[in-house]
Amino acid sequence: SDLVYFEGQLPAQNFDLTVKEGPGKVRVKTKKNKYAKSYIVYYGVGDYDPETWSFKVCGPDQIISGTPGVMTNFIIVANTDVEGVWPDPQPKRFPYN
Repeated sequence: SDLVYFEGQLPAQNFDLTVKEGPGKVRVKTKKNKYAKSYIVYYGVGDYDPETWSFKVCGPDQIISGTPGVMTNFIIVANTDVEGVWPDPQPKRFPYN
């Protein structure tokens, strides 16, 4: 089998946020990186704080649920055995409908 291997951190991923999935749902989508073993979406209000932000280990296309109306910052990271470089967070409000 062709195992792809990448040494060090994967670069920060570009990603898109959309709100067409229904109330309180934001879709976080990034291009698949062939070296990534997993992705993590981090999300929360304001600047990153591990005590208040949530995270979800997932694939490159993920739907995150939250409270409608809350402006939330999102980041998605592509990981090998080490966590990839973090992109700049993008804000999106969880939709009401």
